[in-house]
Amino acid sequence: MTQEQRDWGKLISIIIVTLVLLIGALSGCKEDKFDIPPGCLEEPNEDLVCTMEIDYVCGCNGFLYANECWAIRDGNTSWTAATVETNCKQ
Repeated sequence: MTQEQRDWGKLISIIIVTLVLLIGALSGCKEDKFDIPPGCLEEPNEDLVCTMEIDYVCGCNGFLYANECWAIRDGNTSWTAATVETNCKQ
């Protein structure tokens, strides 16, 4: 077996492994069903400067934020207190 044949074999093996991993990752994807309530979001305020103080909240959009400021910055008009284990999409 020549070096070129070994190189082609390695390339084919890498492609097969990549395809298997990609198919596995895509088959495990489920789209979260979460309906964002009307009036929940407004225009995000990307200029708002927020601290990294941890006081978790669930935004009305179903995402977990470090604190109220980050929820507001992302355009949420309402939020609820949360913990890091809270499932905000329920």
